[in-house]
Amino acid sequence: MGFLRTQSNCLRRLPRHVMAMVLVGPFAYVLERKQRPSLSFSVAAKIFVLALFGTTIHLNVYYAGLAYTSPTVACALSNVIPSLTFLMAVLLGLEKLKIRTARGQAKVAGTLFGIGGSLVFTFWKGGYLFKGFVKRPLINISVG
Repeated sequence: MGFLRTQSNCLRRLPRHVMAMVLVGPFAYVLERKQRPSLSFSVAAKIFVLALFGTTIHLNVYYAGLAYTSPTVACALSNVIPSLTFLMAVLLGLEKLKIRTARGQAKVAGTLFGIGGSLVFTFWKGGYLFKGFVKRPLINISVG
């Protein structure tokens, strides 16, 4: 979208959310109309808070990683969101962690591997593992 190039990163995410609402909203309305509670102020506030902290934080972290570092770091930071969500749920008491069960151990191991893998990608300063077969990039995009 060419008109959004001059806008801030917050406005770049707006069409994505509007398109998701337009495409998914009618399905949710028709398919779940018998199951959902009535839209009270409490339910609307919960939806607002979930939308604000769920998708918005994910996209803000992704674009911050992309703006300040490289696409590798942006991808690694966006992949750590499920681990951070699990940690927040445990700390806030929304998730009961039973470490003695296989499910609890899998959750902890997945969280550690997710955060550890993102840290490896973020702080990796070594050489390339595989060198390419070309001397220069196939696509050269110059900004400016």
